[in-house]
Amino acid sequence: MATLAAATAWHPVAAAAHGVGSREMDPGAAQAMVFLYADGDPMAFAQVQVIGPDGAVYQSARTDGRGGFAFLPSERGVWRVAASDGQGLAARSTLKGAWGTALL
Repeated sequence: MATLAAATAWHPVAAAAHGVGSREMDPGAAQAMVFLYADGDPMAFAQVQVIGPDGAVYQSARTDGRGGFAFLPSERGVWRVAASDGQGLAARSTLKGAWGTALL
C-alpha cells in the first residue's frame, strides 16, 4: 500500500481521471420506441436486442421502467429490434430507414 501511495505522489498524472463529455445528436437520428403488453402495461426492464442491416447484433440493452428504448442507427437499411420479458413474451419490430447518425 505504501508503494502505491508513493507512486501516486511521485507521478500525479497517473492518479488523474480521464475526461468525459457529451454531444447532442440530431433528434431525428435516434429511433425511440415503447414496448407494451397487450393490456397496455409497459414491458419494464425487458431485454432488448438490435440487429443491424448486416445481420449482426448491434446493441443489447434493457427497456426503462416505462418500457422505453432508443438507439442510434449507424447506417441506412433494415434494422430489427426485439424485446423479451424473460417470461416467454416478446415483441418484435422492423425499422426501414434512410438515416444514419448525424452530429449537431
